[in-house]
Amino acid sequence: MNFEKPSFNKEVPKSIDEEIYKKYSSVEINIANLRKPEAHSEQKQLFMDGQIDCPKFSYEEIKTTDFETPDNQLLELKKELKDGLSKNPEINQAYIWKINEKIARIRMMKELKLLQETSNPEHVKRYQRYIEFIYGKPDKDIFFDIAKVLDQRLKQIPFESLDEEHQQAYTVMENCIQNTFQNLNSNKNFDEIRPDNEKERGEAITDIETIKEYFDNAVEKLGLNDEWKVVVSEKARSTMTVLEKSQKIILPSQDSLDNRPKNRAFTPEMVQGLIAHEIHTHVLRKQNAKEGRFKLLEIGLDRNEEGEEGLATYREQQETGATDFAGLDNYLTAGLAYGLDSGQSRNFGEVFEIMKSYYQVFDTSLSEEKAKELAWSRSLRLFRGTPGNIPGLVNLKDIVYRKGNIATYELMKKDYSKKIDFNIGKYDPTNPRHLNILVKLGILDVDLEALNSWFSN
Repeated sequence: MNFEKPSFNKEVPKSIDEEIYKKYSSVEINIANLRKPEAHSEQKQLFMDGQIDCPKFSYEEIKTTDFETPDNQLLELKKELKDGLSKNPEINQAYIWKINEKIARIRMMKELKLLQETSNPEHVKRYQRYIEFIYGKPDKDIFFDIAKVLDQRLKQIPFESLDEEHQQAYTVMENCIQNTFQNLNSNKNFDEIRPDNEKERGEAITDIETIKEYFDNAVEKLGLNDEWKVVVSEKARSTMTVLEKSQKIILPSQDSLDNRPKNRAFTPEMVQGLIAHEIHTHVLRKQNAKEGRFKLLEIGLDRNEEGEEGLATYREQQETGATDFAGLDNYLTAGLAYGLDSGQSRNFGEVFEIMKSYYQVFDTSLSEEKAKELAWSRSLRLFRGTPGNIPGLVNLKDIVYRKGNIATYELMKKDYSKKIDFNIGKYDPTNPRHLNILVKLGILDVDLEALNSWFSN
């Protein structure tokens, strides 16, 4: 993969969407912050102690947030765009798509606000319609393929050698897999594009400052060190994240590094993979767009996350090696909540119980407590922003990792992938709508007739 350094020394061209970008960006509402449950540690304790079957989360800030004002502002801007706010129809169209996505996010939050007080099925349906518009819904073919992958892994585990607790976990997963095979049909074969480049891993890096040096060097090599900072989390944190607004790359804390499972250890290969994922994809695409002509690419074209995360995980796997697509755990939890294996949707507690068995049986080195912690974290990611006790009412954001990863592997098998510039900004390279509009705007240098031919074959 060719990672190009941003051209900071060149004069930045005037953006073709400067004024519209300002208008769009002025409509502010931080939906991510609203999805953090209040007092979830108390619910966790009650749940883990077996005093309740399912936690119920509340979101006080949602109750007091004004959703009507940004909704109306976006509708007004959308009207202006339809009336030809820009002389370029492609710019108007790109922003209309982006506004439709943002309105769906706001209206989704309106439904969650109402669900704080009631579990009316109509609010549940409307929420699901909005979240599926943004991210799609769990795909039966992908879930069926996950069942096949897990079935192969399960058959490699000798049942007789397990203690009673792990045998119970084994049976739970076996039933889940067999129910999937009975309830779903799929003729789609993903094996032709499945990654097959397993690599040996080096020794785990146990000092977070050493990992920070890797990231600091990567940021400096790309000439980003004046704007982006790598920071070790002061709070207990097991994952890393990129804060685009403050331009910070937050690394896990030292104590969480010490407690990391062996199969998830930060080896040199894993660190390089995370650099390819976070810096060479998320950070670099944003920075290149910042220096480019089309400012919308800085925050992303509509519903670009599937392509963004698909490309990021693909690049990560080129460094770490892989024998399966990314994001299995995320997709599995979403499919379980939707009841793809059984035909019956599930709430937080029901998903948690299966995921606890999943972690126990596929990593027998884990203690029961650690398996419960992993199952809690994974289930919390899925149900964040929702009450947790309503079956099938989940946040589908994390299904984009596996969906996007599969789509990216499909794309990379095609010759025309070599003609696409992946680093110009945040867009979905597997989405023909995105490619088409970027070509028409002169952002992507690809023949439009050839582009349409590629996607029609």
